[in-house]
Amino acid sequence: MFMISKSNFDTKEINIQTTMKRQIYNFVVLFTIMVLCPVLSIAQPKPGGGNGNTPPDGSGTPISGGGAPIDGGLSILLTISALYGGNKVYQWTKNK
Repeated sequence: MFMISKSNFDTKEINIQTTMKRQIYNFVVLFTIMVLCPVLSIAQPKPGGGNGNTPPDGSGTPISGGGAPIDGGLSILLTISALYGGNKVYQWTKNK
């Protein structure tokens, strides 16, 4: 008859607890990033009044496209993709 020793059972229980803690931590970090990214990337109007669509020459004809900056979102996207790619390279070299 096969019996599980107490020390083996305790080790498995500790491993399950640390795995759950890691999963909860990963979920909290991912959720925080998902909530903060849209809030931080809200576009602001150009300084100097107006809505950002009027040309500087004062002709009154609106310029299409508005004044939404793309730099903030683009830099976040590039940073995250670089980190992801670096992690993949690290995992690949570690397994070789």
